[in-house]
Formats: sequence, C-alpha cells, structure tokens
Amino acid sequence: MATVAHRWNEWLDFVAGLAATPCPVFPYRAVRARLQESFQARASYNWSDGPDSWEFEFEEPIPGWPTEEDTRFWLTEGMATHPIFCFYASTGIPTAMTIGRVPAALVPRHGFAKTRERVARVGLEQQLTIPVHLTPTTSRTFVLGQSGADYSDEDVELARLVQPLIALLLRQALLLADADCVTAYGLGLTGRELAVLRLLADGRTARAIAHELRVSPRTVHTHLAHIYRKLGVCDRMRAVLVARELGVLN
Repeated sequence: MATVAHRWNEWLDFVAGLAATPCPVFPYRAVRARLQESFQARASYNWSDGPDSWEFEFEEPIPGWPTEEDTRFWLTEGMATHPIFCFYASTGIPTAMTIGRVPAALVPRHGFAKTRERVARVGLEQQLTIPVHLTPTTSRTFVLGQSGADYSDEDVELARLVQPLIALLLRQALLLADADCVTAYGLGLTGRELAVLRLLADGRTARAIAHELRVSPRTVHTHLAHIYRKLGVCDRMRAVLVARELGVLN
C-alpha cells in the first residue's frame, strides 16, 4: 500500500475538488468510495438522529445482513456495548479509532465478544470509525470494516488526518443548505462565496471565517473581493445588507 504521505496528498486533491464545486447535500457517497479505495476496505456511512434511530448504508448491500435480530440488537444494547462507541462515551474524544485500540476497561463485560459475534460472519470484525459529527444524541460517521488483523498505525494516522477534511465538507453542505442557493447562484456567487457570506453575516472576521472553512485568511479576502464585486458593494456591511435585500440570506 502507498505511503501515508502519498495517500494524504490524494485526499487533499479529492477534497479540494469537492470544495471547489460546493453542494448543499453532503457528498457522503463520494467520500465513502474514496475511503474504500484509500484503505482497501469495505466502508459504510452511518447516521443517527436520536436514541431510537440508527441507519447505515454500504455502496453495495451485504446479502442477508443485517437480519431483523441484528437490527434489534444494534438499536437496543449494541451501540451501548460497541467498543468504539464506549470509547467515545467514556472519553469524549471524537477521534478516528479502531476496535482493537480501545482499552478493555472502557467496555462493558462481553462487549468485545458481542460485537464480534454480530459482525465476524460478514468479515467486519476489525473496524475503523471516522466520526465527522458526534453528540450524545446524533452522529454522522464512516465505518471501515475488514477481517483479519487490526488496522495499521499508518491507517489510523491517515484516518485522523482526513477526518477534519471530511468534517469540513459536511459543515460546508450544512451552511449551503441553510441559504437561498438558487438566488445566490443567479447572482454568480459560488458555493464557497456563499458560505463566506453566511459567516460574514454572522459577524465573523476574515480570520474566523478562514478557521471555520479551513482555508487561509488570504483566500477569504479573495472570496470577499469577488462577493463585493458581484453584489456591487465595497464593504462587508453593505454586502450583508444587499444580500438580505436580494433574498440571498434568510
């Protein structure tokens, strides 16, 4: 397998391409496909919007799995005994993590065995989870699964490097989903410029916007110059006022 540096550079190119053509819908399918290629493992996108909610999606469904019994297990005791989610609940650290690296002291008795029993028959007993949104009640995570040995240190290092990039794509989609994108695009504003404008309306400085969008302050100033030109204004206050008058900002 290629070095971490090479794989990391591929991820930078991949995310840059998606960020350059923003969309108000999180491109999880593209991310999942990139994860499968980069880690050479089966990947799923998992989401939960409450204690009785748990959904996941593979690129290609696994025939006969999960069974109804499996689903009941995950909706009841499964998530509370899964080693990785025990790690998140105990430490509050939402980092990429593998089952094999979770300290046994953080997992209820038989937690490792019960999880393995449910996933080993479909070759997913070794799991690497990459959370991009994690609260006590909601989550958005990507899970890589394979059989055999645990994921390597290099795999975990790469997962932790790409995690904030994927989270950035989710954040960007959420920002765009909250705005009147049709009006914005009609004015010639790009998705990234619209995201900057939304943050500008929230009172963020250029440096704060750069931090939020994981870009340099210089890039933000370039976006601001484009926004001012397209809106026919010369300062941030007027830009926000005109954008609201035109219906670009809710």
